[in-house]
Amino acid sequence: MNHTITKRLVLYVAGLFLLALGSTLSIIADIGVSPVTSLAYALALATGLSVGIMTVVANGIYIIFQVIFLKEIRWKNFSIQLMITFLFGSFMDLAMWLVKPLPDADAIWLIVLYFVLSLILVAFALLFYFTTGLPTMPYDSLTHVMANKWHVPFGKAKIMSDIINVIVA
Repeated sequence: MNHTITKRLVLYVAGLFLLALGSTLSIIADIGVSPVTSLAYALALATGLSVGIMTVVANGIYIIFQVIFLKEIRWKNFSIQLMITFLFGSFMDLAMWLVKPLPDADAIWLIVLYFVLSLILVAFALLFYFTTGLPTMPYDSLTHVMANKWHVPFGKAKIMSDIINVIVA
């Protein structure tokens, strides 16, 4: 593997981990979660299973909807998305374990601290994750499929998918 690909993979995996850690800090701040995380978090609350496991389930649902909208199964693409999903789900559970020793967000300054750290981590995560040019996670891929299917700009499709995901959650 050449140096450029290795660097991109490291940034990509770091981005996924930072995204999981930022999402986890948002969860422990207890002031809500992002639309992307909302379905997995709601499923975790409803089932008692871990956020990581429910992240895998939610992303599996996003892959199923891609198949429905595309009316075909893109095995290579979906296989890669599944690998990313299992990695990200593992990162979510690892991040939940890593933040366990942190104090509960029972004071406003802790809520604000966790929230601000969450925003910073997610911003860096998205910078790393999207700039590598590597395959996206199922939620983002589904948004691209929706944009193409309905002939709308990606930004509008992103808003639609976020609204739908939050309503379902």
